[in-house]
Amino acid sequence: MSDDSSKTIITQAETVRLGLTSLSPQAGFNKVLKPSFFVFEKGQVRRVEIKDDQPIYTIGRDPEADIRISDGLVAPIQVACVKFGKRWFFMDCGSSDLTLMDGITRRQVDFRSESRMILRVGTAWVIFCGLDCDTYTDTDSCALKRSLLEVQGNDLPDLACVRLLCNGKEQGSSAAPILVGTHESCDFHLNDSSLSPFHFIIYWNQKGLFLEDLTLGTPGIQVNGRRLIGAHLFHQGALIEAGGQKFTVEILGSIQEQAEALTNRYSRQPHLTLSNTSGLMPSIILMPNRESLSVGRQSDCRIYIPHPSVSRIHAYLTVKEKQILIQDNQSSNKTWVNLKPIDRGVLRAGDLIEFGSIPFLLHYEVRR
Repeated sequence: MSDDSSKTIITQAETVRLGLTSLSPQAGFNKVLKPSFFVFEKGQVRRVEIKDDQPIYTIGRDPEADIRISDGLVAPIQVACVKFGKRWFFMDCGSSDLTLMDGITRRQVDFRSESRMILRVGTAWVIFCGLDCDTYTDTDSCALKRSLLEVQGNDLPDLACVRLLCNGKEQGSSAAPILVGTHESCDFHLNDSSLSPFHFIIYWNQKGLFLEDLTLGTPGIQVNGRRLIGAHLFHQGALIEAGGQKFTVEILGSIQEQAEALTNRYSRQPHLTLSNTSGLMPSIILMPNRESLSVGRQSDCRIYIPHPSVSRIHAYLTVKEKQILIQDNQSSNKTWVNLKPIDRGVLRAGDLIEFGSIPFLLHYEVRR
């Protein structure tokens, strides 16, 4: 089963329209494709196109968030998405862990820009489609298969596999979600007017293997002849009916052992880390501490930055578990957060911080 996690790929992505027109695998690239976020909330789909000159996107209930979620439990900014060269960092920065990343509860993933990533943020689903056929010359399936392995990691637990079969097609996965609907980023992309663009999803996480109806019951799905409401935890195979389609679910291996292995893999919470974006300094892991950490070019500063644009004691940081309190120490060249000068404030994962002219990205240290 070592290749199962790589089977959940986008075989033909078309993110400009949400119509039901199907493209055959032989049709080649869709030249008008642009990378986008698709937000599925309360039965409605909306699209947020990714702009070439915008490297940071935020998801949350703040009216100023790039992708606004109406769930009241979600933080004003729950997820930060930052593009770094040809890679994206997705980081959960809310006060509570309310984000699933490809079905798994974790605080950060980073991956190639051609990937697909499925997020559940509170009760909303956000599908990131990063494949840009205008600039990438490899085949879409090869690109996404390779990038998926990077997202999930080559040493992901592989103790069980779920297989979804319909109309002679099948899709298997021991890690990545399987998304079903009429939208062309779905793994099972079906030209059936009785299905929704994103109809249902099967995903692994630390609690087991889940099936979730994404249509909120309209038109909904049935499992073994019974109407499904919300998420369903698999214990064995099942027959799923959605629209006019019937899907058979087969499970190979032990769901419990796979869930336990995922739990062990992600049991350690990552720490906030400052990484110099120019690569001139090593990353600085920030452990939670009640005491303030001094930042400056003075050699006894806790965070030592030997650069003339940095003041002797430039700023102070107080590190919490998922946020950092920052205070500028009346520095000559100021402290900047997301290109704006600040005197004091709160930092979250995804923020760009500059001490003088030395830039850092705040993110989580993810241990493979």
